[in-house]
Amino acid sequence: MIPLAGGAVLVAPVVQLATYAVGAMWAVLAGLTIVPGWAKLRMPGVTASFSISDTFTMTAALLHGAAAGVAIVSLDGLVISAGMIKNRDWPRKALFNATAPALAMWLAATLFFTVAGPSPLEQGLPPLRDLVVPLALFPAAYFLLNTGIVAGAVALDQRAPLATVWREHFSVLWPNYFGGASV
Repeated sequence: MIPLAGGAVLVAPVVQLATYAVGAMWAVLAGLTIVPGWAKLRMPGVTASFSISDTFTMTAALLHGAAAGVAIVSLDGLVISAGMIKNRDWPRKALFNATAPALAMWLAATLFFTVAGPSPLEQGLPPLRDLVVPLALFPAAYFLLNTGIVAGAVALDQRAPLATVWREHFSVLWPNYFGGASV
């Protein structure tokens, strides 16, 4: 279900990025996302890992719109998956890693732009006071959605309670998301 929904979300960014010039900044953010993607961090006791590239994926979404963030976060998931290519479940995990964060990013960035208004690059940067609430909602939503989806997959895989898996392995990752959004 997640790969189907996440895959559907990826269609718009692919079309948008293929038809519009995204600019050098987006390419720099994509490149900066790939480097930490290779340096994934393993969590003890679970079959999941995470990337520290959230700063770049969230910056892409905030500066260039939801589609740009979705494309880069999906790229990050594929880079993380490249290290698992010898795993017999690699195709399934690569599909999940490319689509689950994309779905979470799309929903969180859409929430941000619904509350904050159009992309700052399209309309000019609004006053900081107008961005406080949207900038708090964006990482909170992305954190809860992304970690919730991944924790759900781990819980299913390990036949463990979702709340227990999330609390023990994912709840402590919130500084990564809020730090990424604050940059």
